[in-house]
Amino acid sequence: MRAAVLLVNDGKSIREAAKAKGVSFQTLHRYVKKMKEQGQDVRMCPKYNSRQIFTEEQEEILAEYLQVSSKMRYGVTPLDCRRLAFQMATRNNIPVPIT
Repeated sequence: MRAAVLLVNDGKSIREAAKAKGVSFQTLHRYVKKMKEQGQDVRMCPKYNSRQIFTEEQEEILAEYLQVSSKMRYGVTPLDCRRLAFQMATRNNIPVPIT
């Protein structure tokens, strides 16, 4: 992503740089704008774990349970999966942000 932003700073258009580096035009536009506002100290990778409530081990346990139940022909809908995750969080006394 940083290489694509540097291409834009060197004079290429955002669309050309996005195509050359294989990134989304909108994402590149957002990072170019951010770099212009904040300078060179811009974080170039997403921060997916900012709202993560389970540890890696807990996520693996939940995923394994869902896979086993699927193999036993007891499919779980996406809504049921979210309910199960909420129940797991409340039973383990993990604070859950309610939106």
